[in-house]
Amino acid sequence: MDKIVKLCEEKVITLILTKLPYTECNIAKYNTISDYASEHEISYWDFNEESLYYGCGFVSGEDMNDDWHTNIWGAKKVSTYIAARLCDEGHNRY
Repeated sequence: MDKIVKLCEEKVITLILTKLPYTECNIAKYNTISDYASEHEISYWDFNEESLYYGCGFVSGEDMNDDWHTNIWGAKKVSTYIAARLCDEGHNRY
């Protein structure tokens, strides 16, 4: 991960870490990623967090392919939400 962060810094690329919704809760993994993102001033959008999960209109019974993977409709909801946030935060270059 350090190599990716360094490359993004060299190329002046804004790095954003995301986690798609899934049914297994692993607080240790969440904390590790969250702490790393904080230490390196990287945005971390975990769609298992209530605000993002509901913010993108995600419904587990409709939008999951299995316990770990979104289906195409769930992926579209998350992708659309990410795109809107990037535009709102001024990350678009057009």
